[in-house]
Amino acid sequence: CVPRAAPSLLPPGSPEAKEEGLEVQINRLAELIGRLEDKTLWFDLHQRLSDSESTACAYLLLVRDEMTVAHKHLGEFCSSLKQYLKSVAGERDCFHVTAVKLPDGVTFIVYEFWETEEDWKR
Repeated sequence: CVPRAAPSLLPPGSPEAKEEGLEVQINRLAELIGRLEDKTLWFDLHQRLSDSESTACAYLLLVRDEMTVAHKHLGEFCSSLKQYLKSVAGERDCFHVTAVKLPDGVTFIVYEFWETEEDWKR
């Protein structure tokens, strides 16, 4: 069982409530990806490809980066990680980016989905 977050005190329909709901969904997706990590994953990219320009690709590059942080640097790391996630999420060719904190509280996994390896390297 996955513990559920406490009910929100934000007014329904407010931008903050919508953002909080989206964050919960993204965290659940990241958790599922973590569970399936050692298995072959297939993505249905049909909608993504049909929404893209005519130069769309047929594959996504999944980049996984695992980091363990010393307790004394945890606050600084989390602040930097939030900034990094915002920056990468704003990239045109980044399909999705998310981070997961493991139960030990000091290990983080960042998942990035990119259109191509070249886009990720840029």
